[in-house]
Amino acid sequence: MTNTDGGGAALAKTVRTAVASPGADDRPFAIMRYAKLRSVTSIKGSSKHMRRDIPTPNADASISANNPILIGTDDPAADVLRLVPKIGARQGDPENGKLLRRSNSVLAVEVLMTTSPEWWRSSTRADRDAWVAQSTAWLVAEWGEENVAHLEFHMDETTPHLTGLIVPLDPDTGGLNARRWIGGKASKMNPGTSLISGHQTRYAEAVEDLGLRRGLIGSTATHQSVAEYYRRVNASDDLELPEITTPPMFGREKWANDLRAQVHEAIKIKAAKAAELPVEHRKGVEARRAAEINADALERAKEARRALSDQMRALPLASVLDALGLAVDPKDARKPENRQRWIAGPEGDRTHKIEIDGDKWRCIKGAKGARGAIDLVKYVTETDFNGALSWLADRFGTEATAADLLAAQQRRIMPTVEAAVKERPPFNPPAADPEAWPAVRRHLIEERALDADIVDAAHDAGDLYAQSRIGPHGGQLVNAVFVQRDADGIATGAEIKGIAKLRDGSRFSALAPGSDKKRGAFRAGLREIGDAVRVVIVESAIDALSALGLIRRKAKTASPITIISTAGDGNVPEPILAAVAADAKRFAGQDRNAAGDAQAAALGDGWKRLPPALPHEDWNDWAVADAEARSSGGAASAPSTDAAADASNLTTNTTPDLAP
Repeated sequence: MTNTDGGGAALAKTVRTAVASPGADDRPFAIMRYAKLRSVTSIKGSSKHMRRDIPTPNADASISANNPILIGTDDPAADVLRLVPKIGARQGDPENGKLLRRSNSVLAVEVLMTTSPEWWRSSTRADRDAWVAQSTAWLVAEWGEENVAHLEFHMDETTPHLTGLIVPLDPDTGGLNARRWIGGKASKMNPGTSLISGHQTRYAEAVEDLGLRRGLIGSTATHQSVAEYYRRVNASDDLELPEITTPPMFGREKWANDLRAQVHEAIKIKAAKAAELPVEHRKGVEARRAAEINADALERAKEARRALSDQMRALPLASVLDALGLAVDPKDARKPENRQRWIAGPEGDRTHKIEIDGDKWRCIKGAKGARGAIDLVKYVTETDFNGALSWLADRFGTEATAADLLAAQQRRIMPTVEAAVKERPPFNPPAADPEAWPAVRRHLIEERALDADIVDAAHDAGDLYAQSRIGPHGGQLVNAVFVQRDADGIATGAEIKGIAKLRDGSRFSALAPGSDKKRGAFRAGLREIGDAVRVVIVESAIDALSALGLIRRKAKTASPITIISTAGDGNVPEPILAAVAADAKRFAGQDRNAAGDAQAAALGDGWKRLPPALPHEDWNDWAVADAEARSSGGAASAPSTDAAADASNLTTNTTPDLAP
């Protein structure tokens, strides 16, 4: 039986007890908070944090592997997505039944349960075990066993805590309905009456016997949400307003104007502070993404090094010393080969005493040391680099010597490579110039005929912005930057399009330096590829935005659609294709020409050809012509009489695959 009551009734007992027994309560707090996750990307991000797949600075990595999973598997995201209804699924009647998942549904609720830090310092092992058991039991009883997708105990942080993911399925309909569980706000007159407050009160009661208590009713002192944080910052109660005194007898108009100016200045200062918050938040998000990119790049460098290891086998120093005529010191005879001391010359008059430790060596007699077989041979035989190579090749063969040389070179180079990867991510997005954005926006809407709402949505999402730079012949060049992202939303590159025409009538077009087209692509429409019911492939970012507007307007469909740009060459990144849902309808929307046909054919079976309508070669040409026709009151381009073209045109009611 699940509990969906508000906090009012649950608080009554607490209030009566407090009134009957007044006095300070210094018991530690029981802490519980929720966070709503509305996208697959946010669920995957939460999953990576839970499983420590991304760096977690405040966690002890040496014990992270021992964090126990109490509910679910070692893939929290998969645990959630198994329970989330499919896009378009309906209750009962597949055509007219109630949707089980809306486009704005909360897909999962992240839960955190912990206590004040001082409780962990004073509690016993039995107390801690009881807290884990009671907290888990409360969560399952509160939400229902069928809704708790994942729960694990993080013991690797200073303050241990339980963290998990809940799918808010309505037991009456089987659909997503977070409002039923945690919707609504408390009345200002009656703090603690919201559904969330009820959860917090009941959770505190579930662990009260362990010496814990509920936090202050209605307090936002700790664990406040981002929205609440912004609300508090934007509130008017901390505005530094001027003191309003009695108006003077004379000069009242000037007095009022001065006062108005002071108030205006105070509001400007407050607004500026508030405006900084989302910027700083975005910087934090980008910093975390950059850290993830760096970690991935470093791991790929390490994998490459491991792949080359068979070709770069360092010669074992023990074998080299044996070939040089040295012997193992009798005192070290029982030590492993890679940790021994080797000697030469009679006792009392040793010429060499060389200790080895893996690929490192050090001569005690000569106070000399280095790494690797080549430097060892140079030292012992008193020869140069070529002499050492010749000696090694004679004893161990040319191939083995070459492999040792490659291993030595790799050993010297890898720190430089790893340092470079840590210092700079493989892709650095071009610097944005906010002052140039109005010109770029005007160009895209007025000259490229893109829908203003679509342009603004892409800009707000950080997928489209303006760049300005000094041209090769001087002067400022302004470009539109279309960010390419991988399936998880991390920036991997960018398409750059100039807004000014060149002498030949064309516009500058290029990829940003460092772009990785094998990992990511620019996308328009639904950013979550796996949630798209329809997927369309086009040849450029501007075509993607053009196609989105045309499809929405002419096919009159509001169903979830993602349009992917190949940036010209027809290649769709494998990770992007892999993220497309198996039951999604797929369309090859490349340009209407021989090259576009070839690129569409290369996609393989399952992709229906959907070129722009005749006589237009690409989607933006069509968008421009359509905008001109609408502005002049004329009809849009008439569909071709060719049967195949008719099936592809996006005129109303002629494309059932794209209809609602």
